[in-house]
Amino acid sequence: MLREKHTVLMAVHDEELFWLSTDSAGQGRCLWRLPLETVMEGPIGTPPFPETIRGNNKFLCLVPDHWFGTESYPFKSNKPNLIEPFLIRKLSASHPNQHAIGRFFNYKKAPANDGSDNLHVYYLNEAKACRLNSALRKANLAPLGFTTPAFLWEEILNKASRDFGQAGSLLVHMDHHECRLCFYFNGSYQFSRNVVLPGDAEKIGAITYEINQSLYLFSQKTKSELKQIYLLSSDPTSGEALGEALGRDLIDCATLIPANQRDLVIPEVPFLSGLLPKGQFARTASVFSVIHRRVKRQREWKPVQLTGIAVGLLLVLLLLGEAFILNAKQGTAEAERRQLQHQMRASAGMVLADYAQALEQVMQRIDRPSCGDVALLTMASLPVNARLKELDLALTPTPVIKVTALVDAQDTDQLRATLAQLITNLKTNFTRMQPLSISDIDVGPAPGDDDQGLLPRFTIAFQLELA
Repeated sequence: MLREKHTVLMAVHDEELFWLSTDSAGQGRCLWRLPLETVMEGPIGTPPFPETIRGNNKFLCLVPDHWFGTESYPFKSNKPNLIEPFLIRKLSASHPNQHAIGRFFNYKKAPANDGSDNLHVYYLNEAKACRLNSALRKANLAPLGFTTPAFLWEEILNKASRDFGQAGSLLVHMDHHECRLCFYFNGSYQFSRNVVLPGDAEKIGAITYEINQSLYLFSQKTKSELKQIYLLSSDPTSGEALGEALGRDLIDCATLIPANQRDLVIPEVPFLSGLLPKGQFARTASVFSVIHRRVKRQREWKPVQLTGIAVGLLLVLLLLGEAFILNAKQGTAEAERRQLQHQMRASAGMVLADYAQALEQVMQRIDRPSCGDVALLTMASLPVNARLKELDLALTPTPVIKVTALVDAQDTDQLRATLAQLITNLKTNFTRMQPLSISDIDVGPAPGDDDQGLLPRFTIAFQLELA
C-alpha cells in the first residue's frame, strides 16, 4: 500500500527552525527542529532528519512578520518587465546597505485612496533571511520562498469576509502568552506588532495601549481610518473585555474560520492555530510569498519547459510513427523495385536478343549474294568444255545453287580434269561455299547424244551450299 504523502512547511519561531507536517490522523506534528543560529552558521551535518524534507525549492518557510518590510510606489503600467526593474532600482536606492534586497521581493497592485494605481512591494529586510536561505541551499534544504502569518491571515480573511478587502482592518490574534496585531488596508497587509502579554489583570490594557499607538502609524501609511477589528482568541471573556476597552464591536473569527482549521494545533508553533486546514498544508503553496528572483524565473519557465518536453516527446512519437510507416512502405517499395528490375532485366534480355536476331538477319541479307551475281559467277566457274544447261537458286533459308551442265570430254581422264578445274573455279569465285568434292558431282551420259564424229558428252549435276 502506498504511503500517504503530506506537504511539509518550514517555520521560524523563538529562534528555532521547524519542519512541520501532519500525521495520518490529520494532526500537526514537528518532523525536525534546529536552532536558527546553528543552521545559519552551517554547515549542517548529517542528522537523522526525514528524507521527505530534502530538496531545494519544495516548501514555503514561515518567518516572523518583522522580517518583512513594505513600501508603496505609484506606477501605472501592469507589465512585469517594467515593474521589476523599477522596484529593484527603488529598493536599492532606499536600502543601499542591503545588497540582497533586489533578489528577495514581491509586489501587488493596490489602489490608493485617490483612485490611482499603487505598487505595494514586500521585501525581506532581515539579514537573517539571506543567511538562512544560503545555508539551507547548501544543505539542499532551501525553501521555495518566504511568507509570514500575516499573508496567511490575509488570504483567509479575504475569502471569509466581503468587507475585509474594502476598508482598514485589524486582526487581533491572542493566545496565552502573546498577542499579534496585523493591520490591513483594502485587503493588503501593512504592518504588524507583537505584544508579550503580562499577567491576566494587565494584558487587556497592554493590548489596548499597543493598538492605540499603532493606529497613528496606520493612519499615516494609509491616509485612512480603521473600520473593523477581527478577533481570534481561545478565551471569550478576554475578547469581550478588549471590545469594551476599545469601545468597538469586534468580529469573532470563530464564526468565519471552519472548525477543522481552528482545531489544527502544533504545540511547538502556537501561532499557526487557525491558519492551516487540518490534515494538509498544500494550500500554503499558493500563498503570497517572497521568492528569490532566480527561483521565480525557474518557476515561470517550468511550464514552458514542460510544454517543450511534451511537444518534443510528441514529435518523437510522430517521427517514430512516420519512420515505422516509411520503413514498411520502403520494404514494399523495395520488393516492387526488385520485381521491376527483374522484369526490366528479362525485358532487356529479350529486347537484346531480338535486336541481335534482327541484326543477324540484316547481316545475312547483306551478305547474301544476288541472283545475277550467282548466275554470272557460276557460268564463269564452268570450264571451256562445259556449258550451263540449268541453274536453280534457292536463297532461303540458306542459299543453295543447283547446277546442271553438259561437258565434252574424250575420256574419263579429261572429264576428271574438267571436274577438278570446275571445283577450283567455284572455290575461287565463291569464298563462303561449303566444301565440294568430285564425288559430290553426279555424272552421266548426256541423253540423246547420237552424233558421230563429235566428242562424247556428259551431264554433270551438283548442289552448292553457300554459308
